[in-house]
Amino acid sequence: MKKMWKRAAAAVAFTGILSAGVMDAHADYKSDFVYTYAGSAQTLANQMNLYPSVMIAQMALESNYGTSGLTQSANNLFGVKGSYGGKSIVLKTQEQKGKKLVTIKDHFRSYPSKWASMVDYTKVMQGSHLSGAWVSNTSNYRQATRALQGVYATDRYYSSKLNAIIAQYGLTRYDTKQVKTTKVSYKVKSTSTSGRITHTVRAGETLSSIAVKYGVPERTIAARSGLANTNHLVAGKRLVIK
Repeated sequence: MKKMWKRAAAAVAFTGILSAGVMDAHADYKSDFVYTYAGSAQTLANQMNLYPSVMIAQMALESNYGTSGLTQSANNLFGVKGSYGGKSIVLKTQEQKGKKLVTIKDHFRSYPSKWASMVDYTKVMQGSHLSGAWVSNTSNYRQATRALQGVYATDRYYSSKLNAIIAQYGLTRYDTKQVKTTKVSYKVKSTSTSGRITHTVRAGETLSSIAVKYGVPERTIAARSGLANTNHLVAGKRLVIK
């Protein structure tokens, strides 16, 4: 009887450890997504009169931390509808109609890269109908998320969902951190020698923005380039991408 009890206890303990591991992995992919794109979002948002915290939260929510079908198939991180460069994809989506959610099919923009999606989002946000979310028209990020609800998205809980993500990952620190406002060129310039791809850092660029452009993890670029400090890139430094 005691042996059976011990075996059962061991099985429960093992199951608990396994479940915890799965939960940690689940949490890790979300954290990895947030921190991979945070630097790029901060740079772009600060240039375009937007809250970095809100941009990062919208990216996480709209793309389900990079795992949504729209993001996977069209690099669309923000659920932006319409077409981009004449390209779009038709997918099912849910819209709030009163207290009901209605499923419809709609056209969403298809981007050549996630970086293009981020840049385009900041341009979409310059529309006068979204001016209530601009830094210059608000006192804090909560006013911005409130302005987006019912305008950017029909979800009646949109604001609270964004606020929860901002709080969970402490994203307001990206709103207060000072960054250079040097205009960033959105064109990727790289060189290739014998199959190796390198990138020369430009003023205002971050490791995360470069990682997004090439679709290569930050840690991989840092390791290949021998970077000791990944938070500070010197303009003119050549990074090894692949």
